[in-house]
Amino acid sequence: MFKDFPIMFESWRDIPLDRKTKFYDSKIKRHFVADDGHDKDYILASATKKWKDGRCQLFQRFYRWDLTLEENLQNYPKCKGITENDWVVFVQYRRKEKTQRIAKQNAENRGKLKTPHTLGSKSLARKQHELESRDGRSYSRGEMYVVSHKKSNGSFVNEDAYNNNEKLQAAIKDSVSENEAFEKVFGKEHHGYVRSMGLGVAPSQINRSTRSSSSFEENEKIKEMQEEINALKEKNSKIDELMEAIAFLKQRDNARKEEIELLMQMQNSSERHGLESPVDGRRSSESSYRIADNGSSRRTN
Repeated sequence: MFKDFPIMFESWRDIPLDRKTKFYDSKIKRHFVADDGHDKDYILASATKKWKDGRCQLFQRFYRWDLTLEENLQNYPKCKGITENDWVVFVQYRRKEKTQRIAKQNAENRGKLKTPHTLGSKSLARKQHELESRDGRSYSRGEMYVVSHKKSNGSFVNEDAYNNNEKLQAAIKDSVSENEAFEKVFGKEHHGYVRSMGLGVAPSQINRSTRSSSSFEENEKIKEMQEEINALKEKNSKIDELMEAIAFLKQRDNARKEEIELLMQMQNSSERHGLESPVDGRRSSESSYRIADNGSSRRTN
């Protein structure tokens, strides 16, 4: 580990990217089936944690505050990948006032933890993978909180864990997503870590997931509203067509009524003056002709 990632770097971000890539290609891809996406992110996140924890263990084991700086520098660990110069740079970093303040704050925060998980050295991601492989289904974030805070006998690790789970499950039922439920019960996630999501998951990823979920739900609602609008438009269009047909029929009926009224008026006028009505005259005119046997027409009396 310290040969690939020397302890002289103050933080993981200071380690050159080509070192991380070389480590992944030579130590991981050469021996295991892994992709360059999620697998690589998880493995490098795991390496980050191990590198940080390993450096802390080295300092606690080999540095003694009752000795002088020169004595501590001479007592450097004879581990593979650690040179005397690396140890000097590392000790100087650990003795900085800012570094000591951060270490003290981290120790106090660890002391405030009231609900320790019960997975031991097994990672949450590994436990989740085992459960999903065994049961053939996915395990949610809320379910993994229960799994990681229960003992082998099925009871919660302590009363705080039990109470937190009761609040969490109630919040999950009332919230849009599990992520919102976790924030309601436990507060906002801290930098670089998300509760019950395992190694390598950052709060920014959770926020993007929540926004994507909300955006998807909004898009679904907009889609439903648009479909309703289109249905109403289609219905209104059919109503307009029906109204046009009714108007056409009324117009045609009115025209026929006017024609009948005009013919009645003409007939009444003819009868009053002793004239042949237009209708009767037309019929008599048609009957005054007949077709001759030889195909010619002639007037009949």
